[in-house]
Amino acid sequence: MIKLVSVNTSHLYIMFQNSYEGYTGGADVAVVYPVLFIAAILVLFLLRYILRIQKYKMIRWLGFAVLGAIAMLVFIYLAKRQMVRNVSISPFKRSLISPLNLIMPLMASLNLFLGAIKNAFSIDSTRPYYYMPFQMNYASLATMLCFIAIFFKRAFKHHKNIIIFVVFYLISLRFLWARSECPSRHVVYISFLFCIIAVYSISYLYDLIADRVGLKGRVKEILLVVMVSFLCVTNIVAIRVIMARDKMVNTYYIYDYIRAVSCIKNDIAVTGDKVRATDIYIYGVTEMPYREFWRDVVSVNPSKYNFRFAMVQAFDDRSMLSVNVNQAERESKNGLRYYIDHEKLTNAKGRTIEPFFYTFNTAMEKMAGRDYAGALSLFREAAILRPFLINYLLPKIDVKMAGCVTNGSAIRPWVNKLADNMRFDIPKVEKNEYILATMNKELDIYEQCVFFAAYLEHRNGNDKQSREWFSLMRYIEPNYDALTARLKRLPLINSDAGMILFLSESGSRLFDAEKDRCLDRNCSDFILALLRQ
Repeated sequence: MIKLVSVNTSHLYIMFQNSYEGYTGGADVAVVYPVLFIAAILVLFLLRYILRIQKYKMIRWLGFAVLGAIAMLVFIYLAKRQMVRNVSISPFKRSLISPLNLIMPLMASLNLFLGAIKNAFSIDSTRPYYYMPFQMNYASLATMLCFIAIFFKRAFKHHKNIIIFVVFYLISLRFLWARSECPSRHVVYISFLFCIIAVYSISYLYDLIADRVGLKGRVKEILLVVMVSFLCVTNIVAIRVIMARDKMVNTYYIYDYIRAVSCIKNDIAVTGDKVRATDIYIYGVTEMPYREFWRDVVSVNPSKYNFRFAMVQAFDDRSMLSVNVNQAERESKNGLRYYIDHEKLTNAKGRTIEPFFYTFNTAMEKMAGRDYAGALSLFREAAILRPFLINYLLPKIDVKMAGCVTNGSAIRPWVNKLADNMRFDIPKVEKNEYILATMNKELDIYEQCVFFAAYLEHRNGNDKQSREWFSLMRYIEPNYDALTARLKRLPLINSDAGMILFLSESGSRLFDAEKDRCLDRNCSDFILALLRQ
């Protein structure tokens, strides 16, 4: 049985395997885990026995006395360990000896439910795993204590077996960290307990208040439906907000796959030809960081699985599992070849397949040929198309709302912070640096596009439109000196006195004018834009 569980549970299997590689501090997991597993089964049978013999009064009081004595001894031991020996203790032990930490997860759940949209924007979008904030205030503390009191006073009287909820809750505290924040997957452990307590208590209070004020019949039911519907709608909207804000950080290591697959799909759609998966050849696909990360998190053969699964999802076609990734080309009349090199996505003819880069490159050719009217038209078009990174972060949403996704920051520092947070386990992963370089290059080209559009509008005397274009750069890069340094490295700008003058004088003034407005998060407009999609 132990072998069956260990083999079919990936995390436990890895722990068994790693016990022989020195990852467990010398503990022989192959011995420890079977013992713990069997002990847990015995404890469950013991708990079942205690619940069954509760009908005998003497046994019940004896059980309460024994459990109380054990709890007191544990409390004294932990308090002494913390205060006398002056050593740090684990989150689980800290939760047990702190009344506030005992109630914190339930109180936080109440806050997350009632203030769903506010809490959605308080989640740090540069950290993976959806860390939920545990916010404390006296109103929610008093409300949750009231709910708990009502639940146990009214429900426990008729359903003694719900004492198991207390046991389950105390066990769950080990995973809730019970201080300031917690991964959302751990909040799930107590979510059903919170729902039971909250629904029972709210229902009881609503009936009590309705009887006091004389609400009856349909009026009472309609009012209840309106209240519940409002809470449901706000929580659904909050889910949309969280998914939009945290999409990048939770798909960071496959961002290059998503970008490449999306562009390849669009390129094939433009041709209108039906192409078999076996006739598609894609080169330059980077491997997932299998060697650096846990082996049960990343597939054994990254080139074989991850990229192909992205193709299957994008095309909604299971046959895309047969696409050729980093493989030598076979003879085929209808073969399509694509090459990936950081931000460059090209076909067999060497032409970029991302619309923004294709339009920008064409505009630069016009610029070099001094066809300024044609260049301006193409720069406008490219600025509207935007690079894939911005469209992925803000699909059909104005760049000026970027702060709603980036915690109020400009996009470039947010991307750099995201990459830093993805180094939480491993100091340097090649895939991380590759993706970060790709993102920064996309932002570089977008800055150039917007700058040329602003300059050419200024050159034509359209200062209002010039200011509008130039203001977009503030949402990409908040540091004006860093921005000008990057732009001046371009030979086309550095060799043109008019561009240098515009950048140093008009550009600086326009940049500073947008400084305070950039971080205005426009959350309500952002939510409306999401709901319109």
